[in-house]
Amino acid sequence: MRSGGELFPSTERGRLVAMLACDPDARKAAVRRVLERYAEPLRLYVRGSSLKSHGDAIDLVQGFLASRLSRERYLDDWVESGLQLRRWLINGLHLYAKEEQRKSRPAAEASGGDPPAGRVQAAEAAWARALLSEACERVMDELAQSGHGVAWDIFRRHFIDGRPYRDLQAEFNMRPAAMAEASRRVSNLLREHVRLLLVRDGVRPEDIEVELLEMLHALNGSEHG
Repeated sequence: MRSGGELFPSTERGRLVAMLACDPDARKAAVRRVLERYAEPLRLYVRGSSLKSHGDAIDLVQGFLASRLSRERYLDDWVESGLQLRRWLINGLHLYAKEEQRKSRPAAEASGGDPPAGRVQAAEAAWARALLSEACERVMDELAQSGHGVAWDIFRRHFIDGRPYRDLQAEFNMRPAAMAEASRRVSNLLREHVRLLLVRDGVRPEDIEVELLEMLHALNGSEHG
């Protein structure tokens, strides 16, 4: 279980923009910072998305970062795009994977695949699942450290396994009302951690509710697509 460090770290947009505007040494430092902070999150992203079918996650991410960050203006293009760095890198990773696939397959075979909208939705759904998984890990850690780990077990059995509280009384030796209160505590913690991860990912506080709705739409679309 990972501790500390969200799946996709804060873009630190202002800091990176300032570094890119300086001398060549500062620009190289900006590239190194992106490499250090995003290589592992991207590998985790690949393992949880459709990109895992393209082979080893480490090789794919290393190839992508080497290809793109060697371009003089790659990060400048990110700044001009206005995108969050996480989404810029995810979009670029999908494009790189498609380019590599075309190199290894005949042109006619490589021309197929999902439509652009489908790829974007799949990427967003995979990111949403990864963020929710990270939030769950943080909540489990926090509850365990505070001596309330059983609250997560109740939440999981009720909301994930679909068991009514009345059926769980013997398992947890608690009344349904007490178990419902424990589940509410977990739900509140989970919402707070999701919001925290979104802010650290570069989402403005005033945009969090919209981002949450987009995550839910992406997840629903991936389940019914």
